[in-house]
Amino acid sequence: MPANPTWRRCAGSSREIWEAALRHVPDHPYTPVVDGKSVLASPARAYAGEGIPYDLLIGSNEDEWYMYVDADPQGLAKDLAAIAPAARGLLEARAAREPDVRTGRDKAVTLVNMVCPSYLMAGAARSAGHNAWVYQFTRVRPGPGGVALRSYHGAEIPYVFDTHDDWLAHAAADDVLTDRMIDYWSSFARYGDPNGPHKGVWPLFDPEDPRAMKLGDQMAPMAAADY
Repeated sequence: MPANPTWRRCAGSSREIWEAALRHVPDHPYTPVVDGKSVLASPARAYAGEGIPYDLLIGSNEDEWYMYVDADPQGLAKDLAAIAPAARGLLEARAAREPDVRTGRDKAVTLVNMVCPSYLMAGAARSAGHNAWVYQFTRVRPGPGGVALRSYHGAEIPYVFDTHDDWLAHAAADDVLTDRMIDYWSSFARYGDPNGPHKGVWPLFDPEDPRAMKLGDQMAPMAAADY
């Protein structure tokens, strides 16, 4: 069978594809490109117009971006400059509350890329007549790994599946949190509610009074403004 000429035109190494993306769509290295054919609108615009027709269990971690940023003040300024003017002042003030530039950068970018989208999606599910529960994962491992990574991007996954790695310190509190999170996730899969068949403490997301379930050393509902 002859080779497909279209495939020959599209094939290339990962480096070639990455370099082509940087040349042609430099502002979209990790996001969909709205082309009017395959992708008709940005996710946020689609959610606002159509909602999300599913129940959701969704959330974010406290220090999602910490491992990806440094303590360069110019980096923080660049991060803030890329944010819409309407939100820039609020995020600048939030970053300034932190004791150092690196943590401030983490908080600002985590809010933009992880926390706010999870609330946006939960609200879109509710607007479409479905349910949503939001979590905020805050557990930091003891020892050097916790100091270096904090509550890092992906830190919640070993708790959901009980697949903890040996390279991170493990304490009794991690076993308690693992059991609780497995129960929440399996109850959501089985009953459509992380609280299971009985009324529990994880509040249904309310766009008028947004709260999330804190999952860490403490496990209790928290207001959105507490982040």
